[in-house]
Amino acid sequence: MALETWNGRTASQTDADSPLDTTLMDGLRKDLDHLRQALYGSTDPNFHTPIWGHNHDGVNSASATVANGAITQAKLANAVVGQAQVKSSTAYIAGSLNADTGVIITMSDYSFFPNIASTFTTGMDILSYYSATNPDSTVGKIKIHNTHATDAYPYWINYRYITASEGQQYFILKNAAQKIVLKYGFEDAPPEYLAVINTVAADNNLTFVKVNKIEFDIAIIEI
Repeated sequence: MALETWNGRTASQTDADSPLDTTLMDGLRKDLDHLRQALYGSTDPNFHTPIWGHNHDGVNSASATVANGAITQAKLANAVVGQAQVKSSTAYIAGSLNADTGVIITMSDYSFFPNIASTFTTGMDILSYYSATNPDSTVGKIKIHNTHATDAYPYWINYRYITASEGQQYFILKNAAQKIVLKYGFEDAPPEYLAVINTVAADNNLTFVKVNKIEFDIAIIEI
């Protein structure tokens, strides 16, 4: 069924001296049919299902807006936010430890427990960094120690964290002799990533240099 033509009224049809004739009334009928067809796809007055989508997607209708704070946990109910909806990312740390030496690692807030590996067959010791009082902090901070009496060994640390985020960020950390002894990379960095790097550098008497991904990948760690 072709869409009825919209007629519209002219001033000469609606002034005080104009008659209520067939032209005026039939035009009004056709305009009503036009509106029914545009809205419902039919001229049947009993048919009231809209023919056009109306889902506030910003295309067929205005975008829906939600007031700040309007979506509460009660609205979300239990277990609505799935694992895939949590924005998380990964950090990678690599370095080497001389015999009977350690390194202090600071992670991001909202971090999960790290995966720590080493070619030292009996493994690196994992120690608590804070040895006295409760630090009242949720930022992950540990010390790993190479207990071998004579040999140096590399280590690798991977962990996942919830991020906001700041994009890829990569750093190399050097000792006083300007040897690269530690690499720290964020796949998609959290907002406090510079505080993390500054803390790692200060705790281990190192200096850091921000690098790109290629420089990070090819940087050689001294053992």
